[in-house]
Amino acid sequence: MRTMIEQDQGPERATGHHIRRLHEVTTEADDYPHLDDEEVRDLHTAWVELERLDFASRHAAQEYLERGGWDLHAPAASIRKAIYFAVRSRTFH
Repeated sequence: MRTMIEQDQGPERATGHHIRRLHEVTTEADDYPHLDDEEVRDLHTAWVELERLDFASRHAAQEYLERGGWDLHAPAASIRKAIYFAVRSRTFH
C-alpha cells in the first residue's frame, strides 16, 4: 500500500518557517507475514497518521516506539498509542 502525504519537516533554521514536502508512506504486506490483509491496511493507516503529525509530535511518537513501545502482535495499536502519548504530552506540558 502506498499513500502520498504532505509532511511537516520542522522549522527552517534561517526563517523559522516550517518546511513541508511530499512524502510517500509504503507498507508492504510481505514485510508483515504474521498479519492478515485487514491488519496490514490498519497498520498502513496508522503509519500515515504518524507521518502526518507535526514535526515535534512525530519525533516524540517515534522516540516512544524506539524506547520499547512496540507490540509485535499489535503494531497498529502500538503506533496509535505512541501518537496518543506524544500529542498528549505536548498538549499538557
